[in-house]
Amino acid sequence: MNEEKRETILVDVIGQTCPFPLIEMRKAILKAKKGDIIIIRGDHPQSQHEIPMGAKAMDCEIIKNEIDDKGVWTIEIKK
Repeated sequence: MNEEKRETILVDVIGQTCPFPLIEMRKAILKAKKGDIIIIRGDHPQSQHEIPMGAKAMDCEIIKNEIDDKGVWTIEIKK
């Protein structure tokens, strides 16, 4: 069996505001291979809504979109 190794790409955009989180998400998706997971962590409220829309527009699947009690969100995307 020839299984390709799946990668996990971490993108930390805590402290960054639009458009930087969306730009970094796009770069990570373009770098990723099919099946890779991109984990994005940030704290800009608008980006928590824009990133899933951008990822779906790039034919990716949103696995998780959660926010903690300190306002830091984590979005997991599967390419």
